[in-house]
Amino acid sequence: MRKTRARLIAPLAVIAVCSLFAGVAGGEGGDRGYSTEISIQPKGDVFLLKAKVTDLASGQVLAAPSGKLAAGVTSDMETTLPDETMVRFHTTVESSGHAASYSITVERGTRVLSSHSAKIVL
Repeated sequence: MRKTRARLIAPLAVIAVCSLFAGVAGGEGGDRGYSTEISIQPKGDVFLLKAKVTDLASGQVLAAPSGKLAAGVTSDMETTLPDETMVRFHTTVESSGHAASYSITVERGTRVLSSHSAKIVL
């Protein structure tokens, strides 16, 4: 367990990357799938947040919101894809700066198509 944890935590490297594959039903065109990622990286006294939504069929990056976050603060980023699918990224870095939690939700209208959350040690 300790070796696995040590491999996941690299100092000043990308701290968290989550790939979430969401099968999203397209209209008449069939199914569309998306890959979502979020990374949290310490940079001085702030944390850099980078998110990405990729079309699985074409590999095209559809959205890449980013921002900065101080310890003890929560960030909410959202993006609307061309087919009106909404992707929401919710991230919190604990006030100690040693852990973060995030959730990624993919929605179309009022229907949640996919949801993922995790807590990581920084």
